Amino acid sequence: MATAPNPAASEPVVSGPVVSGPVPPAPNGLTSRRAVAQRDLRKMAAWAAFLIVYWFLDRADAALSAGPLQPAPWDLSGGLAFAFLVLEGPWLAPLAAVAEFISARAAPGSHAPLAADVASAAVLAAT
Repeated sequence: MATAPNPAASEPVVSGPVVSGPVPPAPNGLTSRRAVAQRDLRKMAAWAAFLIVYWFLDRADAALSAGPLQPAPWDLSGGLAFAFLVLEGPWLAPLAAVAEFISARAAPGSHAPLAADVASAAVLAAT
């Protein structure tokens, strides 16, 4: 008497970190580690691009303002941070805080005390 093969027992178990979001299936129908790694690399590249563009827009905003005590009526880097958080999700608010911190510390000229920059980054992450 022949028994039917158990398809669950014949499938290899893919172990590794738990990832979220859709991952394209491999040709055999399973999620490949390569696809997960490629998706993670794309996300990390997008996060790095966010940091660079945030810094650039923050510097452009400072250059376009009328004077040191007259802020511009727009906030280019804040708009980018808002759009990024809408697209990627609120769990990346610490990345927006890090972007603000890096941008504030990399600005030429005198800097606010470190505690003020940390507080500013924390407020940005909380909103």
